Amino acid sequence: MHGSNQGLLRMVPIALREIAGGDEELLRQLVADLASGLAKSIELMRNAEGDDQLRLFAHRLKGGALAIGSDRLAKLAAAAERDPARRADLIVEIDETFAAEFGDAVAA
Repeated sequence: MHGSNQGLLRMVPIALREIAGGDEELLRQLVADLASGLAKSIELMRNAEGDDQLRLFAHRLKGGALAIGSDRLAKLAAAAERDPARRADLIVEIDETFAAEFGDAVAA
C-alpha cells in the first residue's frame, strides 16, 4: 500500500492511528485488514438470499466503512440497508467506490 494510498491513509480515523501508535507499517496493515473485511461484506451482500440477509450484510459493511473512514461507502451501504430493492444499482456504486478507495490496499 504505497504512493496512491497516501490519500487513503489520510482518511483513516484518529482511533486507528492511535492503535497503530505512530507505526506507519502497522497502520497500513490495519487498513489492509479492514479493507479485506469490507471486500468480504460486499461479496456477502452480492450473494445475499433475500432482503433480510442483504440488510444484515449492508449493516456490517456500513460499520466497517465508518471504522476505516469511508463516509461514501458507509452512505451507500446505508442506502442498501434502507432500500434492498435498489440492490443491483447500489452494488455497482459500492464496487466502484471500494475499488477507488481501497483497491490498492487489498491488492497489497
